[in-house]
Amino acid sequence: NVIQPKKLSRESKNIVEVLNDDFYVFDLKLDKSFTRYEVNYWYYAEDTWSKIDFVAGDTKYIKDTLGLIIDEKNVYFYKFDGLRHSKLDKPRALKKDAQIETTLFLNKKTNIAAGEDIELYSNCFFNTPSISNYTSFKDAQCDGGFAITITFFE
Repeated sequence: NVIQPKKLSRESKNIVEVLNDDFYVFDLKLDKSFTRYEVNYWYYAEDTWSKIDFVAGDTKYIKDTLGLIIDEKNVYFYKFDGLRHSKLDKPRALKKDAQIETTLFLNKKTNIAAGEDIELYSNCFFNTPSISNYTSFKDAQCDGGFAITITFFE
């Protein structure tokens, strides 16, 4: 049971560059022991990360590909089921007075464990010119941001 970045063809990469949005596609391999999933939208405010919205469903409706598109105003989560797809869209958190903005995204093959959040994307804002190293948005000592995680359940 793994999730990993999907390798895009050169043509697909060219299309993504023209769109000028952050575009992430993930390959998913799940066995039948996982029955449902939850995609959470996190927002940082008042020194706390909070889940503010989510989409959930049965894993039988996810074939093998998930996608995220992040543009200047919105975040879109796509799940593909054969030729059909469904999406969740949420307003993107913005921080106008931030001096530094950092982004982390799932960039390697990751094992899936029941009940554990997998960070697909995070965007953190800092009001100071120096930042500490972090590997998860939950550890970032930031001043604002948002993140998308996915969790699978048995």
